[in-house]
Amino acid sequence: MKQFLSIILLLIASSGTMNAQVLVENTDQVDRFKELPREGIFIHFNSSLLLTGEYLYYKVYCLNARTNQLSDLSKIAYVELVGKDGKEIFKHKIKLENEQGSGDFFIPVSVPSGSYKLLGYTKWMQNGNVADFFQNDIHIINPYLADQSAVQTNGIIPIDTIRPAISAKKDRSRKLNKEADASSAIDLILEKENYGKRSKVSMILTGLDQNPKAKGDLSISIRKKGIIPEPDKFNTVQYLENYKSREYQFDGSNQSKVFLPELRGELLSGRIIPTDTDFSVKNLKVAVSIPGEHNYFAIAKTNEFGHFYVNIDRYYSGDEILLQVLDENILDFKIVLDQPTAMDYSDIPFSDLEIDASMKEEILKRSIHNQIENAYFKYKPDSVLSVLPFELFKNKKGQTYVLDDYTRFKTVRETIFEFVKHVFIRKGSKDNSVLRVQGYDFNSNTGILPLVLIDAFLVQDHNALFGYDARRIEKITIYRDQLVIGPQIFQGAIVLKTIDGINEDLINEGSIVTAPIIKPQVNKNYFKQRYDIDSNKKAYSRIPDDRYQLLWIPQLNLLEKEVKIDFFTSDVTGEFEICIEGFLGKQKPISIRKSLYVK
Repeated sequence: MKQFLSIILLLIASSGTMNAQVLVENTDQVDRFKELPREGIFIHFNSSLLLTGEYLYYKVYCLNARTNQLSDLSKIAYVELVGKDGKEIFKHKIKLENEQGSGDFFIPVSVPSGSYKLLGYTKWMQNGNVADFFQNDIHIINPYLADQSAVQTNGIIPIDTIRPAISAKKDRSRKLNKEADASSAIDLILEKENYGKRSKVSMILTGLDQNPKAKGDLSISIRKKGIIPEPDKFNTVQYLENYKSREYQFDGSNQSKVFLPELRGELLSGRIIPTDTDFSVKNLKVAVSIPGEHNYFAIAKTNEFGHFYVNIDRYYSGDEILLQVLDENILDFKIVLDQPTAMDYSDIPFSDLEIDASMKEEILKRSIHNQIENAYFKYKPDSVLSVLPFELFKNKKGQTYVLDDYTRFKTVRETIFEFVKHVFIRKGSKDNSVLRVQGYDFNSNTGILPLVLIDAFLVQDHNALFGYDARRIEKITIYRDQLVIGPQIFQGAIVLKTIDGINEDLINEGSIVTAPIIKPQVNKNYFKQRYDIDSNKKAYSRIPDDRYQLLWIPQLNLLEKEVKIDFFTSDVTGEFEICIEGFLGKQKPISIRKSLYVK
């Protein structure tokens, strides 16, 4: 990884940038880029046929296209669902940890029936062909909309004659899955195949004793199989056998632009444009803020062309990014944040969604199950895995004032004056007042200003903060150490956390650039129904259980020779498929399919 990072830094230093890209100027740079391995994306998802009101669950695996093993190059992946018209139904940003990540999407009633494509890629893969992206057809049925023009119904043969074809398709699928199982290093053992409603199912993953040092990272989906034909899904083994990545398209002879791999996190870029051509844009400092419960703050520096990069290497929960130039004359410069390059999906093939009239009853029944499940969703919630708060001033001692512990004053100026220690208001330049923080060493105090943050937004005009309504402030934390944030030095810091977000009046639209940003998907613990606990039996005895999706585990780490997994069936009867995908020891693909039956 250090070798890859040094290559990228060298190329950034020698090139102008645009859109998180570098301009390839010679064959030497082309050769350096070719030292970086190409990537691929595999997505394990729960179903290729969904109704509105259901969830698409997915797990992303990032692969080294040269070795077909898990790749640790990129730290961000992108998952999209697009229609035949090229419009996005959703675009998710997935933070890759240990070469993998996961997410989900609830299919709303605004999505019409039709054929869609699930796509997965990394920024580094955008240098290649769209055909090298992960692609899989997804059919969506929306029984609530009158417009069903995307559904093919003419010429469809009756359902009783299509059933043999479906059975043959299932047989072929079982044959492929048998081959996949035979190549797997893990066995799946079920106690039995037939179960009753709300029954406990125990299954065991075994076989790791052949290589006790190998770890497995798997994802598991258990879902009802229906009679409506659905698009084929790649399994891990098939995908690796069929995936053939082409060389990435950068050529020094034609000054092509190259998307940089996101080695350390999400990579954003932009440039500074001066209002006067005599103003230099070199070595300007840009403050980058993403307010929110889990906020982000950094300071970047421009190169000689006025371009800057920001590597967001941690989770954030905000959906808006704020940028400003750190300069007394900030109105002399304009910030332009590079926008993501629009992908051309015009050549992507789509399958047709074909529905026979005899499938009406199956669609109606499934739709009713969905409505019942959604009506009782509050009793079966998923939980978001907690994210440890990031400490911007790690190992620095701060003094925090929770304002509810003191007499509340109307403004921030009054609050600081009355009880916040070691902070003073002094006259600054141009007859403006500024905040000062007293350091621990009185003799070392200089004219350096403190860092003033409110919900991760850097306040350069301290006067605008003095009249801020202190009743909207939850707490104020003071740091007295001299601090270095990126290329900037501060004498201490004053960090304010609001109760309900920043007042927009504090943001000067003339100098602050705001833009929407897609926040990464959060990791979740998905609801797992249990009936073997006394309190659960009583609580759920009167609640309908119409789950088609019995279990979804996006991340199962195999650290033992055997792993036992328990789950419960629902009130839905029929055939359910157990689908397990993943890798053993980052290189051995695992793909297992088995069925169980609920009567």
